[in-house]
Amino acid sequence: PDPEKIFALSESAKSLLDNEFKFYRNDSFERLREFKSWMGQPDGFRVLYDNETTYMAADTFAQGAGNCMSLAILAAAFSQYLDLNVDFLEPDVPLFWERRENIETINEHINVRVHTTEANKISFTHQGFLIDFSISRSNKRISSKKISKQEVVSLFYRNRAAEALAQGELDLAYSYGYQVMTMLPEQAGSYSLLGVILRQQGQGELAEKVYLKGLQFDQAHSFLLHNLVYLYRTTGQEQQAAPYQARLERLQMESPFVIAKKADELYELGRYEKALSLYKRAIRKADYIHDFHFGKARSLFSMGEYKAAERALTKAKELSTTLRQGSRYSNKLAALQPYL
Repeated sequence: PDPEKIFALSESAKSLLDNEFKFYRNDSFERLREFKSWMGQPDGFRVLYDNETTYMAADTFAQGAGNCMSLAILAAAFSQYLDLNVDFLEPDVPLFWERRENIETINEHINVRVHTTEANKISFTHQGFLIDFSISRSNKRISSKKISKQEVVSLFYRNRAAEALAQGELDLAYSYGYQVMTMLPEQAGSYSLLGVILRQQGQGELAEKVYLKGLQFDQAHSFLLHNLVYLYRTTGQEQQAAPYQARLERLQMESPFVIAKKADELYELGRYEKALSLYKRAIRKADYIHDFHFGKARSLFSMGEYKAAERALTKAKELSTTLRQGSRYSNKLAALQPYL
């Protein structure tokens, strides 16, 4: 989809906005104030956080749910329709790790600032407010950098590529990934994504060329290095892997998912205390991953620490990123009750 389609609102969404804000069309400050109230109050517009799919604005509105990217796009589309200005911001927060099927990703979080261009007639200041759909941290007081609409569109394509890759739809993933690379030809991460897709397609030599091209823009890009080392080692090229592995070790990038996998193995062996220690370590690196809290919960349960297990399981439910996950954790909490 082209950028216009990504941000396009359905007729039903436009009708809703026309009805809600028909009395404020001639006063941008009143319109801004009412929009802020409408987006944030229980009796206003409410959406659910669901990280299953990255939607365009019209689809997010129809579903009433979406991930961070989907909801930011919808908020921007609402604002633009109401003739309010929008800035996309990227908060300066730690790396946000995710895992889809067997693929790890590092995602940027974005939020939206809505404002007017005119100075207030009374205070002579510009007014605005932040819309942030993060479920795991408060980003309202964190420094942020402004990013362009083109960068937001490229992030949308990258999300779509990762989702298609996780579902095994390699041609679709390549289409999105290639588009990201052409939009941001000097961003190293674009090459990392495309290289993974090519490797999954069985095009190892092309994947190697793409990884090496990306490293020309950032020689310390941890995911590029990791993926290149993985490619060399799985094809028996240990000598080629060695210098990149040394560079990767100097960066000391340790995936929290690798730590959690070790914890899973220890748990299956019945070494619950050791497993619990590693789950806690993974949580220190990425405290927003529900799987890690679930691992902590089942370790505590196996050790007879039922109340502590309930707290960890409740945290896992709070951090679940899809409605389906939340339902599963509710069932597990119900099953835990007889032990409390």
